[in-house]
Amino acid sequence: MKNIFIKTEINQWLLCWDNKKMKFINKGRGASAFLNFGNYVIVDSNQQGVVYKFLHETYDFISTRFKGHVVYRVIDPIQAVNLYIENNTLVHEKIIEQLMNDVYENVRDHCSRLSFDYCNQKRIEIALKITESLSSIYSEFWLKLEVHLDQVYPEDPDIIKMKAAEEIQNLKLNEEKEIIKREEIIGLTNLNKERNLLAQTLELEQEKKRQDEILTDIDHNLIMKTMSNEQIQKNQKIKYEISHNEELRKFEEKNKDLEIHKAETAKIIIDSEF
Repeated sequence: MKNIFIKTEINQWLLCWDNKKMKFINKGRGASAFLNFGNYVIVDSNQQGVVYKFLHETYDFISTRFKGHVVYRVIDPIQAVNLYIENNTLVHEKIIEQLMNDVYENVRDHCSRLSFDYCNQKRIEIALKITESLSSIYSEFWLKLEVHLDQVYPEDPDIIKMKAAEEIQNLKLNEEKEIIKREEIIGLTNLNKERNLLAQTLELEQEKKRQDEILTDIDHNLIMKTMSNEQIQKNQKIKYEISHNEELRKFEEKNKDLEIHKAETAKIIIDSEF
């Protein structure tokens, strides 16, 4: 068989079959070579994406359509080719086929045990669990992937209308709850303001009372000081009066003694004359 010239893009691996080693050899990305048809495989190295959608029944018996996408990237092209090469079928087609089967099985396994509302509200959480589950199957050494669950909606149009009405009602209820919550917050805020104002008023009254007590103590001290000064002056006056009276008494006694002495002297003089 005639060789043909093969050249890959910078985001593609070129894998060639080696008849001697009986295995594929990775020539790298953006490689080129003359090869026999059927003795090579091209594997994309960039990120790939595929959309999935299927119909399944939830735990509450609602026939539901699940729609999403899977993002994946091949890390080890040799392992990918060894696992998924079959009759020279494109590797990514086999990977996508296997991914869709595994995604379907995992979504069915999760959502069969969950209600429709839970599946619709927890799409991100469910997708993360499916991603974790598949990551344990597809070794990260050769493939990395992320599963996204974009839409969950019932197949029956009447159920769609009913769910839309329920959602509108829930929005109204949530809005009313938010209004009540805001009013409660405003009420609590006003109550706290009133309490703070009352506490400030009580504090001011207590401070005024303390100041009045201080002023009363100051007045009392001043009165006591005034009374003390008056008492000192009074005591000094009394002491002065006592001292003055004592001196006066001594003076009077001295005058009396003097008068007696004068009288005796006069008597002696008169007696001597006779």
